Amino acid sequence: MTRPFKPTHEETLLVNRGDRVEEIRVTSHEELYLPQVEDLGRAILQGTPPRVSLADSRGNVATILALLESARTRQPVTLTP
Repeated sequence: MTRPFKPTHEETLLVNRGDRVEEIRVTSHEELYLPQVEDLGRAILQGTPPRVSLADSRGNVATILALLESARTRQPVTLTP
């Protein structure tokens, strides 16, 4: 992806398959974080479980921190469950 963290409403994904590159066009009419905000609102106001659990969120943060540590030290970092 050319803009993985702040895509626009129309993006092109480049998928490398051996020695050829496939372009996949992706379009969206929603704002980037709108579904997440709406899901959080339902969880707060209606008591429904959020689609992304607290454990998943913590796992994402642990992964990001491990990637940063690996980049800083240039060594593999092992995550423990």
